[in-house]
Amino acid sequence: MGCMHVASLTFATEASPTLSQLEQVAIKNDPDLARLHLLAERYGAIAEGASYLPDPQIRGGLANFPVQGGGFTSEPMTQFIVGVRQQIPQKGMRIALEAEARALEEMTLIEVQLRESILVRDLRHAWLDWIFETRALNLVRSNRSFFEDLVGITRHLYSVGSHQQQDVIRAELEVSRLDDQILQREQRVVDAKTRVEELLGDNLEDNEGTRLPDWQFTLDEAQLQSQLISHPSVRMVDAQKESDEQVINQVKSTYNAVWSIDVSYGKRDGTGLNGSSRPDFASAMVTMSRPLFGRSKQDSALKAAIAMKSAREQKKQQQLTKLKAELDNAISDWQSLVSRLQTYQDSIVPQSNNLAQASLQAYRSESGTFTEVVQGFVLQIDTVIAYEKLHVQRLAAWAQLDYLTGH
Repeated sequence: MGCMHVASLTFATEASPTLSQLEQVAIKNDPDLARLHLLAERYGAIAEGASYLPDPQIRGGLANFPVQGGGFTSEPMTQFIVGVRQQIPQKGMRIALEAEARALEEMTLIEVQLRESILVRDLRHAWLDWIFETRALNLVRSNRSFFEDLVGITRHLYSVGSHQQQDVIRAELEVSRLDDQILQREQRVVDAKTRVEELLGDNLEDNEGTRLPDWQFTLDEAQLQSQLISHPSVRMVDAQKESDEQVINQVKSTYNAVWSIDVSYGKRDGTGLNGSSRPDFASAMVTMSRPLFGRSKQDSALKAAIAMKSAREQKKQQQLTKLKAELDNAISDWQSLVSRLQTYQDSIVPQSNNLAQASLQAYRSESGTFTEVVQGFVLQIDTVIAYEKLHVQRLAAWAQLDYLTGH
């Protein structure tokens, strides 16, 4: 009667390659990551194209053709012209455009790393929640038989006049309460498993939610703090700042001239007054375009670009502050969970076991009530579940620390 299935369900951390493998599955199947990879390819292609000069313009046509009579040979200036025009952008513009695209490509690749980190963290949290709910369900199920035996014992004791009928009713009530708790926990297992499957885009075997990952724990606060600067969310801001710097360079280059080189060849036919063939014409021109009357436009654009870069610097500091606060909370959670686990292990779990056994012994000797027996063993189950929850919460705190520091 006093042998409950509690100790046999205590978590043991097992090596679990399954979770590590499924992390890669989640990364592979995530549509956002596929989109970001394509976006990075786009920026890479833009950067490559930005290094080239604009495509030349080829023109051809008929010039000085007499519209009132005559033909191609009647007038000496009539000619068929073929020309090529090449535009040369402002000095520094192509370099800035290419560098901006490279910075955006780098920013997108860093965003890929950030997305992967978030995905792994969320999967770990969901996985741990599934493990806990599965084991808590198994714990409640395994102890239902104990309360069924308790119903049989109270009925027997009541039949011989040793105890009251209310003990039988209370024992039956506890079985019904366990059945209701089992139904609730079954739904929670389904919900937790569904969350894991949403992240994976795949179905899972039920027995996969019973194994804990084998994670090693080290906690060096100074080292963890120093690693925040390398967090992908911070490096993304740095890449954005580099992009903003190149936008500034582009605006500065608009103060420079745009050059164009135009070369053409004019083909003439017919003969001159002396009977000789008319010579063909070749032309070459250089055109320069620069802002002479609208410099305020460039000045405003430059001011806006510089302001954007300054705002990005503020964003970096805000992100570092946010990450530091999250790290401090994670470290505090970790330390608190370690202390609480030790307290549960050293005193709360043993005391709850002793209380349950003492209540049962007192009931057998008719010096205690059946209510105390039920309360003692229900408390024992709740204590073990809480103890196992602390194990999972500590692992979740480690997953958060790993996300923040990028191990």
